[in-house]
Amino acid sequence: MSSFGYPAGRHRAGVIVLLGGRLALIDRVRPGSPPYSVVPGGGVEAGESFAEAAVREAKEELGLEVSVRSPAFVLKAADHEQQYFVAEVVGGTFGTGQGREMVDPLPAKGTYTPVLVTTEEAVHRSVWPFALHEALLRSFVTGSWPESRLELVDPRDTPPWRVRAGAVCIDGDRVLVNRGEWERGPFYEIPGGGVEAGETPEEAVVRELEEEAGILGSVERELAAVWKDGREEHYFLVRADGRSDRDVLDLEPGFTQEWIAVGDLADAPVWPKRLAWRIAEWHAAGAWPERPVELIDTIGDLAPPCHW
Repeated sequence: MSSFGYPAGRHRAGVIVLLGGRLALIDRVRPGSPPYSVVPGGGVEAGESFAEAAVREAKEELGLEVSVRSPAFVLKAADHEQQYFVAEVVGGTFGTGQGREMVDPLPAKGTYTPVLVTTEEAVHRSVWPFALHEALLRSFVTGSWPESRLELVDPRDTPPWRVRAGAVCIDGDRVLVNRGEWERGPFYEIPGGGVEAGETPEEAVVRELEEEAGILGSVERELAAVWKDGREEHYFLVRADGRSDRDVLDLEPGFTQEWIAVGDLADAPVWPKRLAWRIAEWHAAGAWPERPVELIDTIGDLAPPCHW
């Protein structure tokens, strides 16, 4: 298998379809695996271009006739390439695809269900391939699609130069954050630090919380894994059990600590941005994720509102 989650050595074409402001996805349920979603598409056949494959797959999987231009997103591997096209619907009826996987899927492959999802539904889905997920959601939520092909990579393909563990420590309706200052005013980060040699992320987050905040904590669950510029970061919901005897806190220079309203995480300049607003939503709903979400993030999105 390739790092993109599809057979190695086979080119693939995907089609991005919007109908009535909703995004077309294929919900997948495979035996023994958590549910996930994919962009409609499939392998490029002999003698077929990427664009022709995208048009054919839209008909087979969605029952739609579409036209496409140049690809919006491209994923490259050593022996194959994937291209994803934004499509214009010119005919057909959604949900009437007659491709084999739609009408007679192999038991080992599980089920394929075409769905139309809103932005609110899309951001809480696990969409594959992972390298496409953040860029696809960003464009869908903002309505701004690439004018030329945007090449994407899976950050998990490169060993991280740093692994960090962060503590989401909540007291009632407040959450602990580290506060810094930049030219635009205050910014925040979820407390934490690097995982040391011989240490697990769970052990690191307990140690870092005690060093930075003087709080003795217990890990309740992992909420997310976030990849950024060669860094792999794990964030845990941590229960505060009491205070340590530490007199001096080990904070980065220029940082202080604050307890802010959990709801303020939704729009504040908080790192990691794509996790912060999710924490606010999970807390408000009183429902934490059953398994850690996986996210790609960038520090460049720290200030603007972000809900993807």
